[in-house]
Amino acid sequence: EKTVFSLFRAFGRIQPHRDAMTKNEILILALKNLSQIDELPQIRLQTEALDLLATLSLFVGRSCQGSLSQGSLADLFSTVVESRTRALQITRDRHEQQALKNLLQLSVLGLHSSFCSLNADSKAKSMRVASDLFVYMADSLFKGSKSRRSMAQKADGVLFCNLATFFILSIGNDASRNLIITRRFLSSLIRFVLMTAGLSTVDCHIPTASSEGSEYWASALAHCLFCLSCTMNETSQEELGVSFKALIEGVQFAMKPNSFMLCMRYLSENNLAGSTAISARQIMSTLDHLSC
Repeated sequence: EKTVFSLFRAFGRIQPHRDAMTKNEILILALKNLSQIDELPQIRLQTEALDLLATLSLFVGRSCQGSLSQGSLADLFSTVVESRTRALQITRDRHEQQALKNLLQLSVLGLHSSFCSLNADSKAKSMRVASDLFVYMADSLFKGSKSRRSMAQKADGVLFCNLATFFILSIGNDASRNLIITRRFLSSLIRFVLMTAGLSTVDCHIPTASSEGSEYWASALAHCLFCLSCTMNETSQEELGVSFKALIEGVQFAMKPNSFMLCMRYLSENNLAGSTAISARQIMSTLDHLSC
């Protein structure tokens, strides 16, 4: 099986062979069936199939029909994200958790490739399952023990990075924006920023800077800050029915006072990644104006 999928991946790098694969209805249906296997012992096989489908989705145009249409693939990726998020919530086996996160990484990448070609309903569904996954991941770390946060792995950083990149697509998109502008999701976004800002004096700090895969955590933080800065405005406050200041205070109520603003100042003054520092400054400025 491993050799067969290696051969398929090699074919996928050659355009004539890749075109032949995307037109092979039997192959695509077989890959989709393998991708939806629910048995954890078969998770490696499912990962191989999803990896290949996620790669092929990069080359699927709007005109493609049938099993390899963007809508069909997005439905598959959304279904996998939804089912594997539930499985992740249940299992306590670390090896299973790692395997599930690998599956989720690939599925989110597949959603990212398909998103722009989807209709409004499919966009909303894909954003809903992705935001549910992000909320679960972020809240579990934030509300968990210090030892759990200290054991956060590269797989977590990669998954958060893929999710945060996907959320940027929702900005300015009416079909999915309403799923992002919610107290639940924005609270989790704030929790993630608090954990990954790099300020060690904050109670929920995750020491990502010195860990393997630190670049993924840094990228996820930059994307989350960008999403937060783009949604932080008067219109969003009216839709939420609560001010952003109150939302932030609700998240940090059990922490040191002004923890979020301390993180923003730290990022704006000490972070070498330009986009992160700029987003942090924009957030501080916006919060100041919204409080007037």
